[in-house]
Amino acid sequence: MLTVRLPETQETALAEYCRRHGLTKTQAVQQALKKLFVAEKAPLPIPENDPIAKWVGSVRKGPSTDELMRLTRGDDWNRE
Repeated sequence: MLTVRLPETQETALAEYCRRHGLTKTQAVQQALKKLFVAEKAPLPIPENDPIAKWVGSVRKGPSTDELMRLTRGDDWNRE
């Protein structure tokens, strides 16, 4: 369970939003949190004027660093 204190203006805006959309405050906050968590996982957009923008996605999927190190130094490269 979570209790949140909101400034009066936000509480009023939340109540109005809930009234317009037929939601409870709990439902509205849960929906907002789901959107927040999804947005956090989304990749950040790269500005078109960024000098590396044209290279993003150009590298093929290949072996991991660990796999490359095993190839060049043997299976025990990262053990003490």
